[in-house]
Amino acid sequence: MGYKDSPRIFTKLTKPILATLREQNVQIMMYIEDALIVHDSFDSCEKATSQSLSLMKKLGFHVSEDKSSLIPRHQINYLGFTLNSIDMSVQPADKKVIAIKNQIKAILLQSHMSIRDLAEITLKLNDLTPGNRYGTVFCKLSEIQKNAFFKENLGNYNSTVCITSEMREDLEWWRDHADKFPVLPSPRPPPVNITADASKSGWGGVCDGVTTSALWSKEEQALHINCLELKAALLSIKAFVMNENNCFIHLLSDIDQCYHFFMAVGNKKTICLPPPKVGAFLFSMGKGSPSSKSNGPVSLSAESI
Repeated sequence: MGYKDSPRIFTKLTKPILATLREQNVQIMMYIEDALIVHDSFDSCEKATSQSLSLMKKLGFHVSEDKSSLIPRHQINYLGFTLNSIDMSVQPADKKVIAIKNQIKAILLQSHMSIRDLAEITLKLNDLTPGNRYGTVFCKLSEIQKNAFFKENLGNYNSTVCITSEMREDLEWWRDHADKFPVLPSPRPPPVNITADASKSGWGGVCDGVTTSALWSKEEQALHINCLELKAALLSIKAFVMNENNCFIHLLSDIDQCYHFFMAVGNKKTICLPPPKVGAFLFSMGKGSPSSKSNGPVSLSAESI
C-alpha cells in the first residue's frame, strides 16, 4: 500500500466511528485525522468532545491531547483556517497568511520565475480562497498563464518565464488583502430578480417588467456564447442595481453552465469578463454580495428584447 492510498483507507476506517457518534447527536466532521465538533452551547460541545474522546480511546486510537483544543471556544484554527462561530466567518489562519505574504514579497522582487515556482504560488493562493471572498478572481489569471507557459515550454517546469504586469497586480492584491475579506454567511434580504439572455447579435435583461438591451460589437460577436451569456448577466446586474447597496440578486440565465462559470469567475482556460477586476465579484465589493442562480432554460429571448 503506497502513501497516497493511506488517507483514503483511513477515511473509510473512521466512517463507522463518525456514524456512531452522529447517532449520539455529536455534530462532528473529520478530515483524515483532524476532527471538528460544533454545537450550539458550551455544555453540549463539552459533552460531545468527551464522548468522542472516550470512543476513540476505546477503539485504540491515540489522541494527541497536547495538540488538540479540548475546551470549547468561539474561535479555532482548523485545516489552516480560522473559524469564528460568533460572526460565522472563515478566514486564513495568521500563520498561513504570514507565510504566503513573505513568499509573495520575495517573488515581487524578481522579474522572472520558474514555471514550478509559479505553479506553487498559484496552488497556495487557490488554497486561500475558501477564506477570502474575492480571492478566486485574483487566482484565475495566474492559473491561465501558468498553463500557457507550461504548454509553450513543452511541459518543462524548470523553464524560466517573465512575471507579467497582470500577474504582478494579482500578487500585490494578495500581499495586501490575503486576510482582509473573510468569508461570511450570505445575506438573505428580499432578492432582486433579474433575467438575462444573450445571442450572437445582442443581449437583453429584464427586472420587474423593465427591460434593457443592446447589440454586441464585432469583437464581442466573435466570443463564445458562454462568454456572451456572462457578459449579459454582468451588464444586466449593472443596469438594474447600479444604485443599490447590499442587495441579494436572483439571476436567471439561459444555461446552467453560466451559473457555475459565473460563480467561479471563469475556468482554467479563459476569463470571460475582461479584465476580471471589473467582473461580478469586484462589482459585488461595492454592492454587497450578489448571488447568481441558474434556473435552467428560460423563455426570455435576446432577439425579442
